[in-house]
Amino acid sequence: MPVAEPFELVGREDELGRVRELAGALGDGPHSLAIHGEAGIGKTVLWRAAIEAAEDAGITVLMTRCAQAEMPLALGGLGDLLDSGLPVVAEELAEPQRRALAVAVGFEAPSEETPDRLALPRAFLAYLRALADRSAVLLAIDDIQWLDPSSQRILAFAARRLGDAPVGILSTQRGGAADPLDLRRSFDERSGEIDVGPLRVGALHHLIRTRLGVRIPRPMVARVHEASGGNPMFALEFAQVAASAGTPLAVPASLEELVAARAARLPHRVLPLLEAVAAAERPTPAVLARAVDDGELLLDAAIAEGAVTLGRESVVRFAHPLLASAVYGAIPAARRRVVHARLAEASRGAEERARHLALAALEPDVEVARLLDEAARHAQARGAPDAAAELAHQAFRLTPDFDVEGRANRMLAVAVSVFHSGDVAAAAAVLDEQHPADASGPKRAETLLLRYLVEQDAALVSRFAAEALEHVRDDDPLRIRILILLSSLAVHFDDPETSTALARRALADAEKIAEPALLALALAGVAKREAAAGGGDPALAERAFTLAAEHGWMQGALSTRVVLAGERLLDGDLGGARNLLEVELDETFRSGR
Repeated sequence: MPVAEPFELVGREDELGRVRELAGALGDGPHSLAIHGEAGIGKTVLWRAAIEAAEDAGITVLMTRCAQAEMPLALGGLGDLLDSGLPVVAEELAEPQRRALAVAVGFEAPSEETPDRLALPRAFLAYLRALADRSAVLLAIDDIQWLDPSSQRILAFAARRLGDAPVGILSTQRGGAADPLDLRRSFDERSGEIDVGPLRVGALHHLIRTRLGVRIPRPMVARVHEASGGNPMFALEFAQVAASAGTPLAVPASLEELVAARAARLPHRVLPLLEAVAAAERPTPAVLARAVDDGELLLDAAIAEGAVTLGRESVVRFAHPLLASAVYGAIPAARRRVVHARLAEASRGAEERARHLALAALEPDVEVARLLDEAARHAQARGAPDAAAELAHQAFRLTPDFDVEGRANRMLAVAVSVFHSGDVAAAAAVLDEQHPADASGPKRAETLLLRYLVEQDAALVSRFAAEALEHVRDDDPLRIRILILLSSLAVHFDDPETSTALARRALADAEKIAEPALLALALAGVAKREAAAGGGDPALAERAFTLAAEHGWMQGALSTRVVLAGERLLDGDLGGARNLLEVELDETFRSGR
């Protein structure tokens, strides 16, 4: 398998010493090290050196190399970090945690129920701790600025909660943008940064001579050093061109210009393969063989040209991300859509296929919008609401204007996904922008119900809930949910009589339909309201508990044990309340919730 060859580090002795120190520091607890610098400055070479030092020290290394993409695949980075370690500790995790991780990486099919947004972050944290009980762990992330948003959210959650676990995070990042994981805040004094600067003229000259085996005159080295600012990739690219040309060349104005010129000189016959590699986030040889005519032969040719390599994770990558950007940027718009369409046909995953179809579409398309709908639901079920929101937005974009109901449903799906990602302000903005006040019916009620959940102003909350009730029509489950919320809202406004009346109304409606989980919630609501008023029937809470134990509890609601414990507290039964809460706490720990 052709892979990128390791190189001797030239002129980076201080930086090399610092990255090697990370492996030893993990014995004292969690640490992070971020390597910053411009494109081509040598960040990834240092990153590899740190990984080698960690592996030599017996540290478990989990790594991911991120790629720039128009619509990154959900949980791509997280999947890399789980791939080798999850089978090792799967049996040590609580079953809900193991399943959440297995679903996230595609080992198991997701359920139809929308997962708790914290289930996957908590499961990943438990996974890291389980691995760290065996040996220190290093998460190595190359080009973290391109880590997909879902993986960013989960890794940031875990980084803030590692405690004293011997887990390190090593990252490279281009430019001076903010760290997406906010590692400095998470690790405090145990965080470190390396700003990789330019090489000196002598080091640059030595690099060219040892890496390429060519000599260029010192005056030319000085010109290259001045033009490149000491960037080693710039120097190597230019020296290679100059050596092959055999004649004096003008020094390019930038590394990007030089790389673009190199891309333009690549053999025309390998361009279809390179275009597919540039357009796909994780192109494997199998995908490329399906997406490109003579893909296997062209892959061999592209490797021989030095344009791409095949990494140990069996993903085809460009020799440098700048080359990928140059190739992708040079694809004409019409041709780019063809490339994405071919990749859609070659893709096996629903989300990956939908992503390429969205990028290939020029105008609204009913079938593509439907497939994007399915992909959004799949991403949501895997625990990636961020990606689900993007896919739902693409589905909305590609829904024809004449499909008014379809557009409304899909924009509501966008808002729901954004809400589940935790960005309530963005969800409110989507709802306010896309749903006109003259809409009516259950869909309007669902929209107002969601708007209720993302509003901070109590007066507006009351208005949204009351208006939602006016639009439910014959949707009984939706009416019951709204009545239960209005009952809680009345407590906020210190109106216990109205609260109890609304709870009783919700219970009466819930008794008429065959939804045990909703009935359990209505029973618990009445029990809680009447207990707070100094009376009530304890059998209501017991019945709610029995129903929930048999049929499950509605997501997002307090468990029946907690509701029943609250009712017993109000009755003065402190021992009974304590027993229930201790059982609930024990089950919570065992289940990993």
